[in-house]
Amino acid sequence: MSTAVQSDKLYSPPIYLLMLLMSFASLVAVVITPALPEISETFLIKPTQSTWLVTAFLLGYAIGQLPYGILANRYGRKMAALAGLVVALVGSLIQLIAIVESSFIWLVIARTIIAFGGACGPVVALTVLSDCYDEQNARKKLSTLFLIFALMPCVAITIGGFLTQHYGWQSTMQIASVYIVFILIATYSQLNETLPESQYKPIQLSSNLKGIVNAFKSPNYLVFTLLATAGTATAYIFNSLSPFLSITVIKMSPQHFGLLSIITSVGLLIGSYLSGKASLKYCGRKILMFGVMILLCSSIILFILFKATIINTFSLFVPAFFLFIGVALILPNATTLAMTCVEDKANGAGLMNTNNLLLTGIGVSLSSHFAKSSQLTLPIAVLTISVVCVAMLVLITKSK
Repeated sequence: MSTAVQSDKLYSPPIYLLMLLMSFASLVAVVITPALPEISETFLIKPTQSTWLVTAFLLGYAIGQLPYGILANRYGRKMAALAGLVVALVGSLIQLIAIVESSFIWLVIARTIIAFGGACGPVVALTVLSDCYDEQNARKKLSTLFLIFALMPCVAITIGGFLTQHYGWQSTMQIASVYIVFILIATYSQLNETLPESQYKPIQLSSNLKGIVNAFKSPNYLVFTLLATAGTATAYIFNSLSPFLSITVIKMSPQHFGLLSIITSVGLLIGSYLSGKASLKYCGRKILMFGVMILLCSSIILFILFKATIINTFSLFVPAFFLFIGVALILPNATTLAMTCVEDKANGAGLMNTNNLLLTGIGVSLSSHFAKSSQLTLPIAVLTISVVCVAMLVLITKSK
């Protein structure tokens, strides 16, 4: 007999659990960033090489977006979540062994496995929401999740800075393992299956491939997906490179850097609030355009300050505050607009997330490579992204 929640939608899944599932990457990927300079010293590698721990995580997380939607339809939401979290747990065990053996290569491999497993989080969380709530209530719950989601990078960096300062870089990896174990136990004990067995769907690769091909046929879908990617890439590139500028150039402690990162999260919160308010009056394209303009102006200011060799706490974090307001305006609107361009929502979402994270991973890797030779890499990277966003907005305007 199926234990799934039936169509009356009376079951209310624990919001805290859905939040933790959605925020897996925000916490596990970002919590180590204050420790990156110390990690590079421990393994005797170039400072920017340690960012491979972030890049590898993003690549694993991107690839992992594809299978969990299929698994959730075939074996149920809860089983898909448990399968992914078990994979993440295996990765965390390999990570602990890599720490003991002082192997950077195995540390990178472990982070990739953790990310691949944790990719089940957003897929399952969003699917469970749609199973349990009608459209209006689902939007309300999702708004709450995104506001909390905006705080997660700040929480992660603050925790990472404190742990690195007082307990060493290894503790940032260990806290991630504790996080995985906690979510696994909570999912097993508190998440009900929300898909009746009668609605399980067999795995049909041909239909999934057809949905992907159809998505690629929509130019607007591709442009909006790239705009969403631009927002994600801006956030991850800043979070990957700013620790080196803050700790090695500006000479602040990891804990101080973690506390200052609250500034960028406040920017995300304000941007999310403004996006919600503006959506009551303006269409998504106008809000998206406003976000891109904020991104462009703040990146120009950041570039001018760094070009003039004014590199300090204010020149880094004040423009970043506005950068992240722009990111918060771009991400939800570009994502929503992209999804309106495809009929197959599940495959459209999976493809968008995969492209988003793969391109972001490539962006982090490239910017980290050039960062070792120039302190202008961060401002040049975000300025380039904002200029590309403007070009894509022009394309969208012409296609209307």
